[in-house]
Amino acid sequence: MRVRFEVTAGLLFFLLLAPIAGRTAEVEEGQFYDRDRDRNVPFMAYWPNLANVPAPVVIFSHGLGRTRETASYFGRALASAGYISIHIQHPGSDGELVSQARSREEAGQILRASLGNLENFLNRSNDIPFVIDELERQNNSGPWAGRFDLSRIGMAGHSYGARSTMFAAGELVGPMGDFAKEPRIKAGVLLSLDLPRRDFDPNRRYGDIRIPSFHITGTLDDVLGMGTGSASRRTQPFKLIPYSPQYLLVLDGADHDTFSGTRLGTDIEKPMDKDHTTTVSQAAVAFFDAHLRGLSSKEHWIKLKFSHSLVFGDHFEFK
Repeated sequence: MRVRFEVTAGLLFFLLLAPIAGRTAEVEEGQFYDRDRDRNVPFMAYWPNLANVPAPVVIFSHGLGRTRETASYFGRALASAGYISIHIQHPGSDGELVSQARSREEAGQILRASLGNLENFLNRSNDIPFVIDELERQNNSGPWAGRFDLSRIGMAGHSYGARSTMFAAGELVGPMGDFAKEPRIKAGVLLSLDLPRRDFDPNRRYGDIRIPSFHITGTLDDVLGMGTGSASRRTQPFKLIPYSPQYLLVLDGADHDTFSGTRLGTDIEKPMDKDHTTTVSQAAVAFFDAHLRGLSSKEHWIKLKFSHSLVFGDHFEFK
């Protein structure tokens, strides 16, 4: 057997969350084990309160130096809307990298160095199809049997996790092509998309992407001086991807940490963070309703009415 689901004593816990739209969610923590790579992939699963009804799935990928706990607001919002949100952790590019850093600057140096690690990059890319394979296996037998609607799989990510989402969508990786493309993923949400440090023909880079995508950034969206993007640069993939529909939201005053739900290395929350994450959650739920569930009414709402919910300084467009 290629994979197994590992559960140890005390590994699973459940947390009742506040109801949204008349539903509640449970949170489950654990890890998958890939025998082929001898690799554990920790996860945090946000479950909707829908008994015996297979639900669409969204896989969430964290950014550099983060963990499966990243963007818990996102998982809770999706679960409360009837989705199963599986937040996976990528060992080698996760919080262990910066756990001993003595300053934000030192953390930035460590993260910059990790970007050049080919093994971490390949492991991140291979974690996605591995997890989907595992969900398919778990959907056939065991405690998760029958809980997933795997004809409706979406993906989302923050920063490097958004880039992982782009690879899964079909972004070409230089001479490697679209080796990481995952055709089982039908739609993607890209939070603070981390851009490549080396550019090549954009028409070639994005020409194989064929899924609807929602690009979300902020006017202050840079990270640790790493040069991976400003707000204006992070909008380029939206402009260059030839496939429609593509959506773009730029939140006034949002920075890179805003979208992860917590500030790296601190418990400090900027005054507007909660307002911004509420807007992101609303947009993501409507987007997946439109492009995973196929609800034309939600696509209509996004295109014609969503902008009315934004505040002065925010920007929304689609193509």
